[in-house]
Amino acid sequence: PGRTAVELAAGSSTPVVPDCCKRRGVGLRELLRPRLPGGGTGDAPDLALLMVGTNDLLTFQRNAAFVGTAEISDAVRWLHEECHREGVRTVALAVPDIGGRCATPRTLRRRREVNAALATWARRGTDADADADAAPALRRPELVVNVGALLPYGPASRRRSCWEKDGVHWTEEGARSLGTRLAEKLRPLVQRLQAARAVRVLGDAMPLEDYLHALALSEELAEDGGFCCE
Repeated sequence: PGRTAVELAAGSSTPVVPDCCKRRGVGLRELLRPRLPGGGTGDAPDLALLMVGTNDLLTFQRNAAFVGTAEISDAVRWLHEECHREGVRTVALAVPDIGGRCATPRTLRRRREVNAALATWARRGTDADADADAAPALRRPELVVNVGALLPYGPASRRRSCWEKDGVHWTEEGARSLGTRLAEKLRPLVQRLQAARAVRVLGDAMPLEDYLHALALSEELAEDGGFCCE
């Protein structure tokens, strides 16, 4: 917690990244190359969910150095592209809703700008400036999810005590509610990823009917038209 998208992008290859609570984590590239106890490298994850940007907006609000929305959007995109270069598919979780005293007109406008830029990039892919190091099918997120629509800072969610008093952080109930709704959005994608892994790992060992079903799902995953914005 406490890190901005700009900081995380700049430190994506850093082995150790401390957070604002002085806890030590690792940079994104290290997360994508899991270390085994014996010193080797394990399998990369199938999917990464990235949700960053709130701290960039609120850091600016606290009179820190100005960071433009284009710079924030570029940092978010860089984090996705780091995953894609490692062969890991991504889901882009838009900057969540902001409420309370933090929800100034300027902050809300900048949040909309960052989310709009993220959705536009994800729909169009990288086109002419595509990352040559990324696999062709991994040049944009699989999904863009509007987190603010899943859990808005509104009367209903506040009555259910989903938000902390600062209007930025979720309570345990809020996190549980968002997680349940997000899981439903991700279910079709996860099923396709599971099918693709089954075909890759089990192959001929699968019953024919199961194999054909899994193959159809994995081919659907490989199609470039599978992107959608929620």
